[in-house]
Amino acid sequence: MPPLSVRSAATVVCARLRAPPPSPLLLSSLKRGPERPGSDDRVGALFSRGSSAHLRRGWELLLGQGEVRNHLRSSACSVGRMRYPGEFKFAGGAVDGGESLLGCAVRELEEEFLTPVPGDARLRLLSVKQTRPVGGRSYVMHNFVCLEEENEWLRELDVGDVNRRLGERRGAFDELLERGEFWDMGKEEKAAVSPEVRKVEWLPLQTAVAHCFSSMNSVLTPVNAFQEAEFRELGIEKRDPLFITMLVMLELEELGGLREVVEFTDGMDVEEERRRVVWLEDGMEEGEVSCNRKRRVQPQP
Repeated sequence: MPPLSVRSAATVVCARLRAPPPSPLLLSSLKRGPERPGSDDRVGALFSRGSSAHLRRGWELLLGQGEVRNHLRSSACSVGRMRYPGEFKFAGGAVDGGESLLGCAVRELEEEFLTPVPGDARLRLLSVKQTRPVGGRSYVMHNFVCLEEENEWLRELDVGDVNRRLGERRGAFDELLERGEFWDMGKEEKAAVSPEVRKVEWLPLQTAVAHCFSSMNSVLTPVNAFQEAEFRELGIEKRDPLFITMLVMLELEELGGLREVVEFTDGMDVEEERRRVVWLEDGMEEGEVSCNRKRRVQPQP
């Protein structure tokens, strides 16, 4: 196998405070079947204090539900699928050459949510996480939080208008597909017109965490009718695990309210956090990756 490729990536957690949920999450209502590979210790992460978890802060997150079909990986004869198909997730992606982490975060937010982000937007680095290798690649995720309290543009964002524009883009794409013109386009042209996000929605943190937790069920548990129908038509039998996404969401709850988040992010040392978190390096051979994975899962003294 070729050496491991490690790339930097950035995501944006758009967050606001609203009324807390009235009832807790229950392990009995979320878990379906035995634990499956890729779920890590999801039960311990969410239900460390028993069989229920009450997320009391009242955070809401602006998330995008991704499309299921990846037309950039499709042909006229076969349909490719997105990574994390049909999931509610943060805007984000890999850093382009010469691009800053913050620049990547802003670009991904604009591209995926079709939302102009002003130059004075306030994005704070919340955390750094590294993904396990998939297909010979690992990502060092730099998770930025964008607080409604500090960003007037986010407070005034018209989600209905965003979804209208996403729908228009999807409609224009369907016309290209129906006329057969899409398959004659170049790679960059295809990327410019292919739908990636189906809709955006403010979700209570409790709902968003529940979606992440259920993504790791061994029994398929769709988030809504759209994902269920697409999975059935394409023969997809399981969801991609959203363990790290769930951990990032829970960090907001653990920090507390606005003041605590601001204080924590103001004191963030990016390089120190990267040194603490990164456990795989670019160019590692398969044996080194395996050795590091074993060391990582061993209990600490």
